[in-house]
Amino acid sequence: MQRLPLIFLSLNLCAGAPALAQETPTNPDATPEKKPATNNATVITVAGKKPDVVRKIDSRVYNTGDSPAAQSGTAADVLNTVPSVNVTPDGDVSLRGNGNVQVYINGKPSAMMQGDNRAATLQSMAGSDIASVEVITNPSARYDSNGGPIINIVLKSDRKPGANATLAVNLGNDDRRNARLSGNYNSGKLNLNGRIILRDDVRQTIRHDDRTWRNLARGTAGRNVTSSAYPASRQTAKLGGGLEYSLSDEDTLSLDLSASRRDSDNPTEEFRQDYNISNVLLRDYVRQKEGPNSQDDADAEFAYSHRAENGSEAKLNASRSVTINGNDRTIRSVYTLPVRDDLIEHFLSKTVTATDRLSGDYSHPFREDQELDLGFDWRTDNNRFDNLKGDIDPVTGAETIETGLTNRFIVTQRIYAAYLTWQGRFGKWQLQPGARLEGVMTRGSQITSAQQTRSQFANLTPTLHLAYVLSDDNRWKLSYTRSLQRPDARDLNPFLSYSDPQNQRSGNPYLKPQMVSALEGGYEHSHGDNSWSATAYYRESRNTITDYSYFLSADVLLTTKRNVGNGRSGGFETQTSGKWGEKWKYSLSGNLFYAELQAADIGNTLRHSAVSGTAQVSLDYKANDRDSLHLDGNYTGDTITAQGTRSGLNALNLSWKRKITPRLNLSISASDIYNGGQVRIVTNTASVSSVSYARNGGRVFFAGFSYRFGGAH
Repeated sequence: MQRLPLIFLSLNLCAGAPALAQETPTNPDATPEKKPATNNATVITVAGKKPDVVRKIDSRVYNTGDSPAAQSGTAADVLNTVPSVNVTPDGDVSLRGNGNVQVYINGKPSAMMQGDNRAATLQSMAGSDIASVEVITNPSARYDSNGGPIINIVLKSDRKPGANATLAVNLGNDDRRNARLSGNYNSGKLNLNGRIILRDDVRQTIRHDDRTWRNLARGTAGRNVTSSAYPASRQTAKLGGGLEYSLSDEDTLSLDLSASRRDSDNPTEEFRQDYNISNVLLRDYVRQKEGPNSQDDADAEFAYSHRAENGSEAKLNASRSVTINGNDRTIRSVYTLPVRDDLIEHFLSKTVTATDRLSGDYSHPFREDQELDLGFDWRTDNNRFDNLKGDIDPVTGAETIETGLTNRFIVTQRIYAAYLTWQGRFGKWQLQPGARLEGVMTRGSQITSAQQTRSQFANLTPTLHLAYVLSDDNRWKLSYTRSLQRPDARDLNPFLSYSDPQNQRSGNPYLKPQMVSALEGGYEHSHGDNSWSATAYYRESRNTITDYSYFLSADVLLTTKRNVGNGRSGGFETQTSGKWGEKWKYSLSGNLFYAELQAADIGNTLRHSAVSGTAQVSLDYKANDRDSLHLDGNYTGDTITAQGTRSGLNALNLSWKRKITPRLNLSISASDIYNGGQVRIVTNTASVSSVSYARNGGRVFFAGFSYRFGGAH
C-alpha cells in the first residue's frame, strides 16, 4: 500500500563526524585518489579512520562499516540507524516518512529490491556486509529515481594488501545465529575477494484484526475477527566474490558475483470468527497453515573504467540480477461452528524477477572548477507471476484446480535513458543543473487469458542543485526535481490473488505513472568533529496511485489500484553530530512533517491528512582502548495510508564491544529492549472499518566475536 510522508522530526546520532563540503567517493572502502578539482571543492586524501558522514551537493554518505548494528544484525537493522530512514518489522522502508523509496545496491537497481522481494531481502541480508549507506533525498539527473528518493546500500569490498580474512560468529536468543567469513588477496594489480554468510533468524509474529464490513449495494454487513501468533524462522546462505584487475594505471576491469538462498517454513494457526450484523456468531474455525517459502537471488556485474591524465573518466557497467520467490502452502480449515468436514486448500505462488542493465558514464573536468557528466542507461525488467489455487478432498486427497484463482501474468518493462549534468563554481556559488530523458515501454501479457496490454511514454526530468558557500564551514543548499513514478509491476497484474475467505487482491494493467515534484533547501555547518544541518522540503504528487476496494460478492472484498487524487507533504529536518571530549560521540536527527492524500472510495473521495514526526538518537562511549558502548534509539509517529492510518514504532538498542587482542573482538548486543515493535493499522472506508495489530520482532540478544587473519596487526 502506498504511504506518503507525515511531517517528521528525527534526531539521529550516527557516530559524530565532521560534515564535509567536498565530494568524496561513494564507497568509503575505496582509497581516495588525487583528482582535478570540481565545483564541489578539491578532493582530498584522508588518512586513518574514514569519516562517519560525507556531505555532497546531492546526497549524504553514512559510513556504517563499524556500526554495532552491523556486527550481528540485518540490513534492516543497519538502515534503522541512518538518520531519517525507517524500516518497519515487516520490511516497509520510508525516508522522512515517505514510503515511495528506491533501494539500490552498489549504485544500481537490483531484482532483489523490487516489489515484495525487498522486505525479505532487507530482513535477511547481513548488516556486516554493508560498508556505507548513501541517502539521496532529491536525486540528480544521473539517477533513475522513479519519482522518489534513493537509499543506496554500498557493500564492502576489501582491498587490503596481501592476504587477509575475517571470521565473525554470533549466537542469540531463540536459537538465532549467524556467521560471516570474508577475505581478500591483493597482489597489486590483482585483487580477489570473497565472502560466505550464514544466518538463522527468528521473529515472533503476532497479528490481530477486527473488521466490520458493509456491502452497500446488497445491503449486507458483518464482522470478522482474526488472530494468530507464531515464531517466524528464516535460514539464509549467501556466497559472493569478485576480482579487480588493473590493466594499467588508467584502465581497470572488475567482476562481482553473488548467490543466496533463503528458506522458511512457519506452521501457523489462524483463529477466525465471523459474525452477522447483529453480532451473532456464524462461523468459528481455525485455519492451519503449513508449507515452505523460499527466495533465490543471483547477481553478476562486469565493469570497466578508464581514467585519463587530464582527469576525465569513463565507466561501462553490465549487470544481471535474478530473484525467484516461491511459496507452497496448504491450509486446512477445522470448523467448530458450523459442524462440517474440514476444508483443505492448496496455494502455490511463484514470482520471477530479472533485471538486465547496461550503463555508461563519462565525466570531463574543465579548468579547476567545472565538470561535465553524461551517460546512458538501458534496462529491461522482466516479472513473471504464477498463482495456483486448488481444493483438496479431505477423504481422497484429490485436488481440483480453481480456475478463477489460477493464472500467469508477465510484465516486461524496457527503459532507455540518457542524462547530462554540468557542475561548476563561480565565486561562492556551486551549481549543478541536469536533465534526464527517459523512454519507457511496458507490455503486460495475461498468459491465462491470452490478452495483452501495452503502454509507452517519454519524459524529460529536469534537476537543479545549488549551494552558496559562506565559508569552509558553512553553506546554503537548494535542489529541485520533477519526475515520473512508474507503477510497480505487481500492481499491473489484473488476475485475482487470494488473501483469505473474505479478501482478494488484483492489480490494474491500465495504471499510469504519477507525476512527482520535490523542492528542498537548507543550511549546513561543520567545524572539526561537529556538524549541524537544517532542511525544509516539500513534495507533491499528481495522478497518485492508491488502493480502491469494492465487493465481488456478498462478503468477499476486492482491493485493487487506481490513479486518483493528489498527495502533498512537507516538513523540516535537522541533524547534528559531534564529540564531547575524547570519549563521547553523539548524533541526533529530527523530522517534523505534514502530509495529505486523496483516494477514491465507493461514491466518495477519501481525504487523509496528519502531522507526525520521527526522532533518532545515537550515543557512543569509548571507556578505554579496549571497551566501547553504543546506544541508539528511534521513534516514528503515525503515518497516513490511502484508506486510513498506520501507527509508528519505537526501539532502543544497546551494545558493548571489547577488543581482547588486536585481532580478536567480543561484542554483546540487545535490540528493541522495550519491545516497541507493535503496529496499529486503522482502515475506514465506505466498505470497511477495521483495527489491526501486528508485531513482527521483539527483543533480540546476541553475543559474538570476530577474528582477523593475516595482514598487519
